[in-house]
Amino acid sequence: MKLDVRGTVLLFAAITLVTFAIETLSYSDLRSVSAVSAVIGIIVLVFFIRTERKCPAPLLNLSMFRDWQFLSIFLCLMMVNMVFMGMLYLLPFYGEICLEMSSATVGLFLLISAAVTAVLGMPVAKLSDRKGRRGICVLAGLFAATGFGLQAVFTYDMNTAILSVSLVLMGVSWACVGGPMASRLVEHAGDERDMASSLTNEAYYIGGAVGTALTAMLFTLFSATDGIDIQNVSSEAFMNGFAPTAFIVMGISLLIALLSLIVKDSGKE
Repeated sequence: MKLDVRGTVLLFAAITLVTFAIETLSYSDLRSVSAVSAVIGIIVLVFFIRTERKCPAPLLNLSMFRDWQFLSIFLCLMMVNMVFMGMLYLLPFYGEICLEMSSATVGLFLLISAAVTAVLGMPVAKLSDRKGRRGICVLAGLFAATGFGLQAVFTYDMNTAILSVSLVLMGVSWACVGGPMASRLVEHAGDERDMASSLTNEAYYIGGAVGTALTAMLFTLFSATDGIDIQNVSSEAFMNGFAPTAFIVMGISLLIALLSLIVKDSGKE
């Protein structure tokens, strides 16, 4: 099958421009550039949609997104990666600046989440095959919201025990995402299962890029550190930016749980 080169280029350009606009929005001297980037990105996205509708072998079959259940699951996958990649961008700096940890110690703490996911990922995926995926996907959002909520509430009084619990919850959440939520997207794709399988990667990459840019923008805005490199931000200013950003991420996680609850498993009542 011939690659849809024009569609690929347009989608890449649209994502790049919109992500850049989000990341630079909090910088006062770049807001005009951010606005221009956002407008051009939206225009390019419109051209992408028009191109895909006319292409005999499109990069994306946009008709798939007319199904609100498929669209909801795709958004959940995007938002999961938004919240995780966004907070994983901030957490190493939080550990070093606010908790006075070494880089090695921060790395060991972050390994907790990955280790939990590695241990639980396969058993949870098999459980979803037997018991259904909706409940597990709802739990993914709730576990993430609880973990990020702990980080938000205890930002100013964090200790290693609370941080560890929050990271365990993040790991459990991601274990509930990888197999169950991705499989759910494929199951709701009808005759486009192969394309839906590829779209899971698109959701991961787009969500990760947008999430990192969004949390960076929110952190800069709330910490009032426009123009200051993040590693040079004071402990107090960092916490002032970290706490509200974590609360917003917690809210997005609750939205993931809600959307997962609304959408029924394919073939289920």
